[in-house]
Amino acid sequence: MTKRSLGLVLILFLSHVPPALPASGHWGWFEIQPEEVMQGGSFRVIYNISKYRLELGQLISSETRMLEFNLTIGLPRGLTGEITSVNVSSDGYVFKQIEGMSLRIYAQGGEILDIRVLAQVNVSLDSPIGPRQIETTGRSIEIVGEGAESPRDYRVRGEVEVMPFEPIFLFSIDKEVVEPPGTLVADVYIGNGPPMPPFTLHNLTLWIEHAFSSEPIWKPIKDVWGRSVLPPKAYYELGPMYIRIGPESRGGRYQIAARLEFYLEGESREAIRTVNLTVHRTTTLNLSVEAPSKVRKGSTTTIHAKIINTGSFEAEDVIVVAELGEEREVQGIGEMASGELRELEIHLPVVVSENSTINVQVYWRDEYPSDQRQISVEIPVTVEGGLPVVPMLVGSVALVVVIGWWFYAKRTVEHKTPD
Repeated sequence: MTKRSLGLVLILFLSHVPPALPASGHWGWFEIQPEEVMQGGSFRVIYNISKYRLELGQLISSETRMLEFNLTIGLPRGLTGEITSVNVSSDGYVFKQIEGMSLRIYAQGGEILDIRVLAQVNVSLDSPIGPRQIETTGRSIEIVGEGAESPRDYRVRGEVEVMPFEPIFLFSIDKEVVEPPGTLVADVYIGNGPPMPPFTLHNLTLWIEHAFSSEPIWKPIKDVWGRSVLPPKAYYELGPMYIRIGPESRGGRYQIAARLEFYLEGESREAIRTVNLTVHRTTTLNLSVEAPSKVRKGSTTTIHAKIINTGSFEAEDVIVVAELGEEREVQGIGEMASGELRELEIHLPVVVSENSTINVQVYWRDEYPSDQRQISVEIPVTVEGGLPVVPMLVGSVALVVVIGWWFYAKRTVEHKTPD
């Protein structure tokens, strides 16, 4: 049996009915309309018994003849009802007796072919909420051929969902994500119409509660005559109402609740609606880098980096990474407040032989959401290899001059020495 309480219910002694063969019993099915109902509302129970059914395009007939049928619809606490109509088809005379949620049908001079029972069920305002079981107990007297009378059971069970009584209550805000400081615009709709049962509500008061203020928004609801009443088919539209998000508000996920208090038949009740809001505290870092455009292999180059927090919030876990080839230097900064400036001097050895790139990267985390973010600056550099060429040429010429002068001086001394 599904939640809709539909589907064929085969009677006792029947496990399988081959198509186009007589069946050992009648068929019964059961329906609840609607499946969900408010406290104070009502629903219908529909119960059917038939000698025939259509299966795969073939009409199948029960081999039994029903002479009498008794039905009782059982209701749990908080539900009351009565059978409002009974339709019976027969090839003879039929007598019906109806009392509340019980029914007796018996035939004379023929058999009962089809039965359709309709019952109206009312849900009290104090009925327990949640799923409620509806159980029908059917019992018949049937004859197979010219045999003796035998009883048969027709039991079906269904379920209805009872919901708390409350008006049509809609609550919305104009943003799902905000960065402080900011302002939210809230709107509320309160209506009294279907599927609500027709009751008048009194003394309506709206509260909007949120984490951004210790004082909730409080608004008594009154019509143009100053009455706090909501009759059937009436409604209120409230708004705009403003919720301030201060600059000190922390990042994260929040719920904003609208609570409607009202009186129904002298009893205080409430309905609550919530919306979700995400407060972002994200920031932006700017990076500027000064570095030489030419470096010499084997030397050390100096990089000057400036980092400034240009956003409105703090940057957390700030790290600076400088790379030249396979050489890397990492400097941790930590936290940077809004508007804070940091200047760094970074030294990297030059071990690459070919032209390369100086890459400076800054990593940080926002306050919320705390995802890691990154910016980078790249500066192409020309790498010059070995010692400087001009100094080497000058040094070589000077060395040749010195050596030549030494040999010349030696030969002169030797020439002037007597034998």
